[in-house]
Amino acid sequence: MSRPALDLGEILRFGLVGGTNTVLAFAVYSLFIHFGTPYYLALVFDYLFAIVFSLVANKFFTFKTGAHLDLGVFLRMALSYLVMFLVNEGMLALLVARAAMNAYVAQAIASVLIAGLSYLMQKFLVFGKGGQV
Repeated sequence: MSRPALDLGEILRFGLVGGTNTVLAFAVYSLFIHFGTPYYLALVFDYLFAIVFSLVANKFFTFKTGAHLDLGVFLRMALSYLVMFLVNEGMLALLVARAAMNAYVAQAIASVLIAGLSYLMQKFLVFGKGGQV
């Protein structure tokens, strides 16, 4: 049986996973920085952790899509993160470079839009088809 396209409980679970993911990924980034890793390499480890954590937590907790993980799901998750990264970079370029907005404020605005994009991409591209997960 299909579930509604937008489910409040699912959105709340997604927010919980996303908040936890953000804190843990930042801790990974900070740990690598603490031990002298260049920031750009620390960011790679941050993103790798975030992709894996988000994949597992959203698959089993948020969207509850079953126990099977495969390369296709991982690649779709990685693709969704790449798209979000590029959209985020574009938004920052517009808001900071063009509109002269404070970089912290610009990222705060972008983060809200990226979170929505992340939910939709994971729900429909990574874990589901046509709103059925």
